[in-house]
Amino acid sequence: MQREQKDQREHRAQDDDDGARMEQSVRLCWSALRSCQRVGILKRSAREQWESKDAFKLTQWRGDGLLACTMRRHVAQSCAGKMHLSEMARLERACISSQALSQVFQEVQLDYILERTGATARARADMVEAVVWELNQHQQDHAHRDGLREDTPAIAGHALERLLDALMTVGRQILRDAPTYSRGKAEGVTKSREQALMWLRQYQAAAEDQIFTHSSMFGRADHASMSGKFCIPDDAQTQRILREIIGYLYEQQCPRCFVEMSTPLHPLIEDIDILGSADVGDVPPDDILPDSFFPRRAEVLHSLFPGIETLELSMFTASGWSTDYARWKTSFHLVWNNIIVDTPLAAAVRVSTIEVFKKMKDYAGFYKELSELDSRNSLETLFDVTAVRAGSFRMPFNDKVFRPFHRRESRPLLPVGVFCFPRTPPDYSNGAGHFLLGPDDLSKVEWLERASVRMPDQTEVTPFVPMLKKPPPPSKAEGGKSKVASLSSLSFRKSHKDKAKEAKLRWDAEQRCRRRFWPGTVEEFKRILDEKLDDENGWNSTFMRLQASDGKSRWLWSNRRLKGAIEISADNGEVFIRGNAEQQMCLIELTKQFTEEWTGAIPTPTKKTKALKIVGKKPRAKSTSPPRTTSVPVARRREASTKSDMSNPGNSDSEGPRPGRLIRVWRPSAGLTSARPVWSADRDAGCGSVERRRWSHAGLRAEGVGSRARYGK
Repeated sequence: MQREQKDQREHRAQDDDDGARMEQSVRLCWSALRSCQRVGILKRSAREQWESKDAFKLTQWRGDGLLACTMRRHVAQSCAGKMHLSEMARLERACISSQALSQVFQEVQLDYILERTGATARARADMVEAVVWELNQHQQDHAHRDGLREDTPAIAGHALERLLDALMTVGRQILRDAPTYSRGKAEGVTKSREQALMWLRQYQAAAEDQIFTHSSMFGRADHASMSGKFCIPDDAQTQRILREIIGYLYEQQCPRCFVEMSTPLHPLIEDIDILGSADVGDVPPDDILPDSFFPRRAEVLHSLFPGIETLELSMFTASGWSTDYARWKTSFHLVWNNIIVDTPLAAAVRVSTIEVFKKMKDYAGFYKELSELDSRNSLETLFDVTAVRAGSFRMPFNDKVFRPFHRRESRPLLPVGVFCFPRTPPDYSNGAGHFLLGPDDLSKVEWLERASVRMPDQTEVTPFVPMLKKPPPPSKAEGGKSKVASLSSLSFRKSHKDKAKEAKLRWDAEQRCRRRFWPGTVEEFKRILDEKLDDENGWNSTFMRLQASDGKSRWLWSNRRLKGAIEISADNGEVFIRGNAEQQMCLIELTKQFTEEWTGAIPTPTKKTKALKIVGKKPRAKSTSPPRTTSVPVARRREASTKSDMSNPGNSDSEGPRPGRLIRVWRPSAGLTSARPVWSADRDAGCGSVERRRWSHAGLRAEGVGSRARYGK
């Protein structure tokens, strides 16, 4: 009881202080504006410039823009170091609101000073904005004109400062009297648009904040945030309030344009985009997708994630007229709810999917029709890479923004339904899967929950098995060369020292990414890898010991159905991934499931490697064709060979005039029980040393397994 009485006394004291501050600021503003009236500033301006409606609207429009900039500077000077940036932004918005402008108009009796009345709050606010512009114009006049006094600029500047102080005092009072919504308590936020926006403003983040949960496509032009960023807690109650507000604003025909930033682990999301006709009278090409498209997509996912018996898909659509492309666009947003991925795994899934769809011969007509619709349509654009790279997902019931003009496209993201795809259905190719729920079967809050890409409590990704086929080369749609294969694409404007530093950082990042740590034995490592690929007996894999100059024990694992290889050291548990960029991507995701991050040392690049990485050159490819033995004509070569045979009758190998001979060489990659013929020329022909080097190129060293290629020395 005593505590409640104490709180009441503190509130009364605060109200008394606010009232006294309000009374003082209003009195000073009224006195300054009366001084302007005496010297004929505002009265003269009202008579000369406000005679017509167009002249007044122009003055008010100028004052509106000037007031926003001036008030922001005034709040920053008055509250710097005392308030957080987000609180300062809220105060600035409250000070220039129609409510604050109308209240100041009435408190300082501007109707008496201007000899003009305002019937509505909007009309009174417009007059205050016009006054701000007139005071600023007179403040910038450095010499008296038209009979005005010499101290007119000083009087106008003083009046403008007092007017800003009065607006700031009123803005503070508006914020103090405004309802605050704590977590779990949001009564009334879905009763008016202003209250909903006010709830969002309390979670706006600063422009320099790097960590935020939501952002607006409007950026700084969004009405609910000065920075376009929000940091909204992930607890269930706050998220439910947010989803209720988004659904309410969509029903009020003023949808937001929010995207949700994904957590490190999130459901697998995909964008299916197709550009259509440029004819305004046409419709989006949604019907161009074959009926078996989504079941085929599910089949690929079943092969990549064999541990899931039934895939669940939440489908949304944003098809419509795209102002960015000036044509119709089909856009489906897919959320595979029971597949949990991170960014590298999502990229590996996309690469594997595109490779499988490229080899579907029955889809050749579909691909041709895509290119006929628009030359920019391809498999790479069909499975849009933005869903992998952006790290965000547009929330349902939110519209898209046409950025040049900051207006909505009228293409909101709306639900289509929920589908399930069993691994072994009765008839898997007769439609779009098993239909579970329609767009009207769930509420807007439930649809927003199904589309959420924030899972802060998730700690593990879904077990992944790479496709046992060769991944595709990097395409131009994905940025040209692979980031893993090419370490640096440095600007020529940078100095050589900066290029070398960046190349070293990229080298270290690549080498550490390609390494993992295995604490067990090499036999256990091979067994787990084979089990992950459904090869429990190890019939499709090879595991052989490598020669090492440092005396360590290293083994190489490979699978005949999977491109790339994995090297493991039995001494320190180092796992090294081999292959091109896409093969590395799949094998890294495979080993991530049972290995740990590598924290040991990494090799340093050689001088040649450094030069190639900095300049961006490629090493010359070695020729794989048999070497030329001589340039002597065939007839003369036969004659010389015949003479050699006659002079050496005991040589049984010289059965015919040939420049070289076939020998059997023991290759480590073939084991010790078999050999394969490799072309080799005699040293007498002048190319024996070349063939010895070629044997090394054809063996393990050419694949990067030798000790020098292994450690970059």
